[in-house]
Amino acid sequence: MKPAVDVDSLALNAAECRILAAVFGFADTAEFQVFARKQQRKHASKQLRGQVAR
Repeated sequence: MKPAVDVDSLALNAAECRILAAVFGFADTAEFQVFARKQQRKHASKQLRGQVAR
């Protein structure tokens, strides 16, 4: 099963990061970036587990 979104497509530019930080209620963009990187790692590991399980 191919994932719907590649990890590379999750990269954000500075403007998108500021907007998403505000939308999700983070105090600043640095706090949001830490959260986003953690989510990206989780997504990548799920993709890898799915590929290995085949």
